[in-house]
Amino acid sequence: MKKALVISGGGSKGAFAGGVAQYLMKEEKKEYNLFLGTSTGSLMVSHLALGKLDALKKLYTNVDQKSIFSNSPFTIRKIAGEKVISINHLNTLWNFIKGRKTFGESKNLRKFIKENITREMFNSIRENHKEVVVTVSNLTANKIEYKAINACAYEDFCDWIRGSCNYVPFMSLLEKDHCQYGDGGFGALIPILEAILRGATEIDAIILDTEITQWNRMPFKNPFHCCLMYLTLC
Repeated sequence: MKKALVISGGGSKGAFAGGVAQYLMKEEKKEYNLFLGTSTGSLMVSHLALGKLDALKKLYTNVDQKSIFSNSPFTIRKIAGEKVISINHLNTLWNFIKGRKTFGESKNLRKFIKENITREMFNSIRENHKEVVVTVSNLTANKIEYKAINACAYEDFCDWIRGSCNYVPFMSLLEKDHCQYGDGGFGALIPILEAILRGATEIDAIILDTEITQWNRMPFKNPFHCCLMYLTLC
């Protein structure tokens, strides 16, 4: 029997997915052969395949904007005790002046991935015959691709994780193999079908989405703010 754990995209809500995965694996004693993730889920699946739950918790409680962005398109302020995210127009303008293709640059994410998903972890997953797969959107070919750890070299796998997490147009495009790649969530937010096609007979899916919006958003101030709010709903 092949058991799969599927983790959807969801940005910072990945911390919640880590808690659910910990409960399933520690309390429910679930064991999985296949780990498949999209976007923030792709950051988690390597740790989960090795049972490194404490390291995963440390990863999600220490990540910040500087861990991801070399040029952040966002500013974060506290208003009435709540964090409010808005567009950093100066950084965005600088990206346009430099001829960049996106509002921000997430080059630091590559370093963050290599620091937290090491070559030793990569080799250990392969030696233990665990199947780890990440989802990327091939924007050039207009299709979804699934990159398995057993079919990649270490450096390539780190690239695919980064590509899966790159929420364009606010983060960098991954340019690889003559194609441009972005967030896997654009085409397969919850890649359950791929788990089935890879032979999974039992699937646990952690879906990082809220059924009800708990707050009212502030009024739009400019086209960039409108774009940001639209993408957070997609």
